[in-house]
Amino acid sequence: MIASSDFGELGSVIAAEAVYHSPVKWHPYPGHDLVCLLVRTAAGVFEDFRYERQMDRRYRWH
Repeated sequence: MIASSDFGELGSVIAAEAVYHSPVKWHPYPGHDLVCLLVRTAAGVFEDFRYERQMDRRYRWH
Protein backbone atom coordinates (compact mmCIF):
# COMPACT_ATOMS: atom_id res chain seq x y z
CA MET A 1 0.00 0.00 0.00
CA ILE A 2 2.73 2.46 0.96
CA ALA A 3 5.04 1.40 -1.88
CA SER A 4 2.32 1.73 -4.51
CA SER A 5 0.73 4.86 -2.98
CA ASP A 6 -2.64 3.14 -3.37
CA PHE A 7 -4.59 3.95 -0.23
CA GLY A 8 -7.98 2.77 -1.42
CA GLU A 9 -8.07 0.01 1.20
CA LEU A 10 -6.39 1.98 4.01
CA GLY A 11 -9.59 2.32 6.00
CA SER A 12 -10.00 -1.45 6.16
CA VAL A 13 -6.60 -2.00 7.82
CA ILE A 14 -6.78 0.83 10.38
CA ALA A 15 -8.62 -0.10 13.58
CA ALA A 16 -11.68 1.90 14.62
CA GLU A 17 -9.95 2.76 17.91
CA ALA A 18 -6.61 3.67 16.29
CA VAL A 19 -4.51 6.43 17.87
CA TYR A 20 -1.61 8.13 16.11
CA HIS A 21 1.29 9.11 18.37
CA SER A 22 3.36 11.77 16.67
CA PRO A 23 7.14 11.56 17.03
CA VAL A 24 7.16 15.37 16.95
CA LYS A 25 4.32 16.37 19.26
CA TRP A 26 3.48 14.67 22.55
CA HIS A 27 -0.22 14.75 21.80
CA PRO A 28 -2.14 11.65 20.65
CA TYR A 29 -4.46 11.88 17.65
CA PRO A 30 -7.33 9.41 18.23
CA GLY A 31 -9.81 8.12 15.73
CA HIS A 32 -9.96 6.00 12.60
CA ASP A 33 -10.67 8.82 10.14
CA LEU A 34 -7.98 11.11 11.54
CA VAL A 35 -5.35 8.36 11.55
CA CYS A 36 -6.21 7.51 7.92
CA LEU A 37 -5.86 11.18 6.98
CA LEU A 38 -2.50 11.47 8.75
CA VAL A 39 -1.10 8.33 7.10
CA ARG A 40 -2.20 9.50 3.65
CA THR A 41 -0.75 12.96 4.28
CA ALA A 42 2.58 11.62 5.57
CA ALA A 43 2.93 9.26 2.63
CA GLY A 44 2.31 12.15 0.24
CA VAL A 45 4.94 14.32 1.91
CA PHE A 46 7.66 11.70 2.17
CA GLU A 47 8.43 10.26 -1.26
CA ASP A 48 10.68 7.49 0.07
CA PHE A 49 8.57 6.72 3.15
CA ARG A 50 9.23 3.38 4.79
CA TYR A 51 8.85 1.92 8.25
CA GLU A 52 12.10 1.47 10.15
CA ARG A 53 10.82 0.60 13.62
CA GLN A 54 7.60 0.40 15.61
CA MET A 55 6.91 1.51 19.16
CA ASP A 56 4.87 -0.76 21.42
CA ARG A 57 2.49 0.22 24.21
CA ARG A 58 5.39 0.36 26.67
CA TYR A 59 7.23 2.87 24.47
CA ARG A 60 9.86 0.32 23.42
CA TRP A 61 11.18 0.37 19.87
CA HIS A 62 11.20 -2.78 17.72
